[in-house]
Amino acid sequence: MIIIEGTVIAGLGAAAQKLPELWPTIVRFIPAIQQCEQRTINIQLKHALHVKEPDLTIYVPWGLGSENISIIEIELEYPVSGPTQKAWIYYPHNSPHRRNPFIQEIVTSKIANLQPLVDCRLHLLRGAYVI
Repeated sequence: MIIIEGTVIAGLGAAAQKLPELWPTIVRFIPAIQQCEQRTINIQLKHALHVKEPDLTIYVPWGLGSENISIIEIELEYPVSGPTQKAWIYYPHNSPHRRNPFIQEIVTSKIANLQPLVDCRLHLLRGAYVI
């Protein structure tokens, strides 16, 4: 297991608009993700992360276009030294975040009192490595 530290940051808002439309397809392939919120938490990592082998990459039609989405199961520790919970890196291939290996989008169940600029940790179970 690899643990990468990061900080919650504000996102672009695109996932909150796109995820509800993509959700049925994602849930069909990853039923356990159904209990999660249909939005992402953006994490600025302290070390770059390249997702080498995602658990799943799917081609998802939405709106007037389509997109490849890669997903990798992780555990999110929020805040640091707090509890961990099941989460997924949500990796849309057309996102501007894809060009920045220091930012990852995370899908997880609701976190009470989620705040920007709070430190957290990603626990990578497999299929990824730190640059």
